[in-house]
Amino acid sequence: AALPCGGVISALVLTEAGAVWAAALDGSLRRFDPPTEQAEAAATRGVGVGVGAWIPGLALALAAAPLCAAVDEARDLVACGLADGSVALLVASNGTMIARWNAHGGSRARSVAFAHDSVWSGGADGTVRRRFLNAAVLSPGGGASAFDASRPIESLGPAHDGAVVGLVGRSDGLLVSGALDGSLRVWDVAPVEGSPKCLYGLLGYKVWLGSVATDDVRLIADGSDNCIIVHDFNFDAQGDLDEEEESNEDIDEDELDEDSLGIDSFLP
Repeated sequence: AALPCGGVISALVLTEAGAVWAAALDGSLRRFDPPTEQAEAAATRGVGVGVGAWIPGLALALAAAPLCAAVDEARDLVACGLADGSVALLVASNGTMIARWNAHGGSRARSVAFAHDSVWSGGADGTVRRRFLNAAVLSPGGGASAFDASRPIESLGPAHDGAVVGLVGRSDGLLVSGALDGSLRVWDVAPVEGSPKCLYGLLGYKVWLGSVATDDVRLIADGSDNCIIVHDFNFDAQGDLDEEEESNEDIDEDELDEDSLGIDSFLP
């Protein structure tokens, strides 16, 4: 099916429920709902034009061109990062504007993500910022609620040297940010004590990074070098060291006697 979007597509999101969200540089945000059995049957018979069996769900006009988007179906939320540096938070089911956050004044919001009870935004200035969601939003089904004004806005540091074009959360409290300078950073944003901190970064393996994704096991990044790089994101370094130490301790001491080592052959 051809889904008309009206302008240059700047972001696409495919949800678990099968809906397609498309943001365009003309300021539009559209949702196309997956085909029903009846619609698929009609399309098979040649009934319907343009979108085929897909159902146009929403068509919204935003205050500025959206450059990125993220959807949280469980909470009925959609967030768009805009060219004016702000982040728009909307109700996914009906398109109602809930709130607008000036995340990157004087710059552009190049990436956005829902993770760890928050909305995260990556800016063209290399910054990553966090805005906590109101508790009402965190309940299943969502609701028309805004950001949590009682909690401060957080900025992760140090900033990237390029525009942050990828943000993805991991279920164990980690957040990954990727920037056009080819850098990836892994942040602990749910520490037991203290503020969020950068655990480690990857730099030099990419000339130019385009996007980043993870399934909690692999960390995948693309770029302008015609390669997709896959890192093992499930590697427990300390766990492997502990296993190696236990393995060494399990060696039978009888196997290390003088005869087994051939020491006699070196004695006069």
